[in-house]
Amino acid sequence: MADGTSTAIEDVRLGDEVLATDPTTGESGPRRVTALIVGDGVKDLVEIDIVSGGDGSAVGSVVATDGHPFWAANLDRWVDASDLEPGHEFETADHRPAEVGGTRTWTQVRRVYNLTVDGLHTYYVETGDTPVLVHNCGEASDDLLDFADEALMV
Repeated sequence: MADGTSTAIEDVRLGDEVLATDPTTGESGPRRVTALIVGDGVKDLVEIDIVSGGDGSAVGSVVATDGHPFWAANLDRWVDASDLEPGHEFETADHRPAEVGGTRTWTQVRRVYNLTVDGLHTYYVETGDTPVLVHNCGEASDDLLDFADEALMV
């Protein structure tokens, strides 16, 4: 959340403030959640293992739908979860080095969540103790960009 705490994505409410960053300009700050998106059904999921960019030690993991974009800092662009590869570097809230250690994909009936965030249209999800930058869901796109229920918002 914008105050530095973490909240499960399913517990975020309209009007809550999350930390958002524009990775191209570096602008960062609190932004209000303007929509909550919940999707039930068959989902193509990706578990992304996050490792320290410094020593390769495990940091944590996050589960996202295959089309959810993560900021790949070393590529300077958004990359869908299904296209992330080992070595892709993340933008982190605290500027600690973190990168993809590996991924695992599967399909499952699942409830998933996403947010629409005012202004910068990004937010951070916590992966262990390292928040990584993801793109939010646009108000007209309910067909992609969802997080599985264990994601924590920062």
